[in-house]
Amino acid sequence: MELGFVQGFGIYNGYSEQEVRSYINRKLEQTPKTDKGKIHTVQKGENLWSIAAKYLGKSKPTNGEIQDFMYKIAKLNNKESLEDFNSLDVNDTLYIPSGVKDTPKAKSDSSLSNYEKVQKAANQLQNMTAPEKTDDTYSKKVITKYNKLKTVPDALFEAHGHAGFNNWTDELKNNKDLKIEKSYTLSVVNPSALVFRKKTPDGKTEASIYALMNPDGSIKWLAFEAPGFDVKGPSFDYIVDSDRNLMVANPTRYGYKIVGKISTDEYNAMINALQPRMQEYLAR
Repeated sequence: MELGFVQGFGIYNGYSEQEVRSYINRKLEQTPKTDKGKIHTVQKGENLWSIAAKYLGKSKPTNGEIQDFMYKIAKLNNKESLEDFNSLDVNDTLYIPSGVKDTPKAKSDSSLSNYEKVQKAANQLQNMTAPEKTDDTYSKKVITKYNKLKTVPDALFEAHGHAGFNNWTDELKNNKDLKIEKSYTLSVVNPSALVFRKKTPDGKTEASIYALMNPDGSIKWLAFEAPGFDVKGPSFDYIVDSDRNLMVANPTRYGYKIVGKISTDEYNAMINALQPRMQEYLAR
């Protein structure tokens, strides 16, 4: 079951369930009827908001434009309640209002690079947590993002973190310009971890990965950030433990929660890329 998204509203955003239902009803009453056009098949991680953004055919649609088109899709498909908004299943079919121009056919996920998969998930996260207004104050933007993070399905965190993990394997294999730092959390003599940072051309850190070591130099667990979206401030957004559990920093509480699993092949590929870089650096 994929979580739907009502832009700007939610039972946990300070609005009562009755207020949310009234808002949906009012918006649907104001939305004109449209004719049926093309058919869309719901994919993993999609919701009415992301589908509306996709078919608008604009590179940077406003939140208002996405919301209006989302209600057109909802009305056309008889999704006229809070439950309907939150009940999209993978492989469900939805009619898209007629008159929408064909958008360039997107690559299938299997043909995307790991970095492209990271960016795709990051864009969805950005859309779901965008501020109501671009000129909102910094504090209001932070609060809005905090509230909207509660509506993000675990599947989307999993997609972002999973692709981010595999993208780090690619970086460790191919990027010789990663900045490497020793961490002396447990000892002032022997480093307990290494941190690898990918820098942008202007010198800013795009993402980091933290490899905590056992006394014998093997990997205990990995913490990392995936490019394109910051889940939770200064902390590392994702952790992969020795059992290959993928965990995301809980955006609204302390600690981490499991959102997926890294396959044995993916985990071994990471270790095989990481271990030589660590040994080379520690030998200096």
